[in-house]
Amino acid sequence: MKARPRILQTARALFLQHGLDVSLDTIAAEAGTTRPTLYSHFPGGKDALLLETFAFLNDAMQPPLQQLLQDSQQDLPALLRGFARVVQHHFYAPENIHFQRLLIQVLVQNRSCTSR
Repeated sequence: MKARPRILQTARALFLQHGLDVSLDTIAAEAGTTRPTLYSHFPGGKDALLLETFAFLNDAMQPPLQQLLQDSQQDLPALLRGFARVVQHHFYAPENIHFQRLLIQVLVQNRSCTSR
């Protein structure tokens, strides 16, 4: 596996296991690379890795949402209910509970972002 996907996969796993306290040095070591290599792929450091982690959630939701839109001959309220079901199923699925915890930790530690 190439460095970027390996770093991202490792970062996701470590964020989910340890939350925001995981260091970039730990991520680099676990991914079998160096901190400079990590920064060459993710110049924004930990913030960039977190954004990619949350983008992964969004990417996983896209196929069911696209299918909903393609299959939809429904009125707007029915389409919105379908959208809500997909989002609810995805975010509350047992395998995604750790992502919820991580998101809450990010929001709490970055209150200035949420108060704007």
